[in-house]
Amino acid sequence: MSDQSSPDNPTPPDGENLGDEFLNLGKNLSDFMRAAWESPEGQHLKHEVRTGMKELGSALNNAVSELSQGETGQQLKKDFEDLRQRVSNGEVENRSRLEILTVLRKVNDELSQAADRWKAGNPKDPQA
Repeated sequence: MSDQSSPDNPTPPDGENLGDEFLNLGKNLSDFMRAAWESPEGQHLKHEVRTGMKELGSALNNAVSELSQGETGQQLKKDFEDLRQRVSNGEVENRSRLEILTVLRKVNDELSQAADRWKAGNPKDPQA
């Protein structure tokens, strides 16, 4: 009998396994990304990204300067100071902790209900 895979014999030949294929996939993806990044098109893309980031930084600096001079900027400073005070006295931490606990409890409840449905043999019925 042959070691080759077939519709009647789905087992892979000796020496072949998923781990090796995943390693090969990772190597091939890495080689592809490196080749694409080092290609002329990749070099052009890097130049465009650098230029765009410099322009973005300049535009943001200008916007911050203009904003900080106006009434809106002064209000933002006041709001940030208020937020800093609330963080310092623990108000934000307590509120965040309560909201995270609420979300985690909800997720855990849903997972528990889903597990119960699977155990009951009715995984698609949320009323089970």
